[in-house]
Amino acid sequence: AAPVKYRGVVNSLQDTFGFIERADVVKEIYFNIIDMQQDGVKEDNSGIQLGDDVEFIIQTRSGKEVASNLTKLPPGTVVFEDIGTEWFRGQVLKPLDRSGKYQQTEALPGKVKYRAADRSEAEIPFGEKDQLGDFTLKHGDWVKFIVATDRRDKLKRATKIELLDESFSVSDERREQGVVQQLKAEGGAGFIKCVDR
Repeated sequence: AAPVKYRGVVNSLQDTFGFIERADVVKEIYFNIIDMQQDGVKEDNSGIQLGDDVEFIIQTRSGKEVASNLTKLPPGTVVFEDIGTEWFRGQVLKPLDRSGKYQQTEALPGKVKYRAADRSEAEIPFGEKDQLGDFTLKHGDWVKFIVATDRRDKLKRATKIELLDESFSVSDERREQGVVQQLKAEGGAGFIKCVDR
């Protein structure tokens, strides 16, 4: 019988080995760049690059699972999540910490409160790459978003997040972007040149 083939995406590469994020379970698997097969055949994975979609078989060596017989797949072959089409509205419960003061341990540290499809109140996490556009979210901001569902563990997250104008109509707040023009050593003050004025 032919061995079972698995799929994943190369998510880490070192000089002699790498790791693949598996598409079937939320888990990484180790592989060697130059691999000596049990039958003595040498496998050269030096053409594999970070971010490549790959197919592989799993072997057990020294009691550990390793990926071998790697084959590069066309980009976009491996899909980890399904992205919905329905837009939801909600409020930011926990914004992302962009100050760098706290060590981020969660992959999806942000949280949005919203009404789910069944009209119940729900919370959904989001991460650094889930915002559409360059803006800072604050607690209480109104947003719209789409729900993405991981195929492996069914975990849901908010993605394609957009800041809604009603966030500002409530508070009369304005947010701007700018470039630091000058910093003063004494007092820790400085000047920012605003992009819009």
